[in-house]
Amino acid sequence: MSTPRSRFFTSASRIGGDDHVDYQDGDVDEGHVFSASAERRVVIPRSIRTSTVAKRLGTPAYQAFARCVVGRPGPAILALSPPKAGTHILSTLLSKMPGVMFSGRHYTLNEFRSHGSHAFAADAQFRWDEVRRQYGLVRPGQFATGHFPAHATFREVLRDIGMRTVVIFRDPRDIVVSNAYYVRSLKRHPLHDAFRAFPSTEEAITAAITGVGPDANGKVLASLADRMAAYVPWLDCPEVLTVRFEDLVGEHGGGSRDGQRQAVSAIAEFFDRPLCDADLERVCDRVFSSKSATFRKGQIGDWRNHLTPAQVELIKAGSNDHLIRLGYESSPDW
Repeated sequence: MSTPRSRFFTSASRIGGDDHVDYQDGDVDEGHVFSASAERRVVIPRSIRTSTVAKRLGTPAYQAFARCVVGRPGPAILALSPPKAGTHILSTLLSKMPGVMFSGRHYTLNEFRSHGSHAFAADAQFRWDEVRRQYGLVRPGQFATGHFPAHATFREVLRDIGMRTVVIFRDPRDIVVSNAYYVRSLKRHPLHDAFRAFPSTEEAITAAITGVGPDANGKVLASLADRMAAYVPWLDCPEVLTVRFEDLVGEHGGGSRDGQRQAVSAIAEFFDRPLCDADLERVCDRVFSSKSATFRKGQIGDWRNHLTPAQVELIKAGSNDHLIRLGYESSPDW
């Protein structure tokens, strides 16, 4: 089968032309981590799923177990997103597909930084051989997740190891709202103290738009404009499938069932896993999960309930082109 061309999938049509903290591994819906199949599933309490100790102890063990599972058909799969753009819903979808399991591997570009103050620094350098080694351990029929911008060297790595890649996008306005609430609530996040220091959630949302840092520990969050500028070029990669959070959430998240069916079916076909009608409906029924360790609301357009006029103007000034390119607006005058 030839590699499908890049396509940005929306419910109406297909169009298309690092974060340096990047410590948002909680985006992955880890409730399915210890599941080798839909028939053998272990339910893990939320308190354990969000525990740093549990991650450090459990992740290597699960990765070793996944390496022992061989013989599954299909390619190795990589699910990417900007932080807070829907890694959890994409990984949930993949884990519900017949014959697909999680590899236990979630990485961010910043984890492989060898030089520079952060992943967006002009002098930043990365250990690409280690990126290749880690993602190269993913078996056929398994998926990994990550937060990686469309770096040319990273694309070469993925081509070399033969990973089939899907990138999920979300309305950047909803990303900043989700980001602010997430970092303020998650004590183990490197920027938790910096975000909790803001007197209000409103100020934290502004920081998620304009950027933060470096803080006392040297941690930095790039501006929304810089983060999106690093990820939007995935739309121009012919070997990558791009999808939208808004299409995958279905009716429960404010979308539509038809749009959800189309998006799920496109992903399944891209990974050589076409679904029969019954399996398609079953997967759609189970994609939107409020059990994710990072789930808050998952609603389309929730930014309208949070962004102030001043914050809207900040986003217009820095990210209007991204909103239009991603299909969330048709003109700068929204």
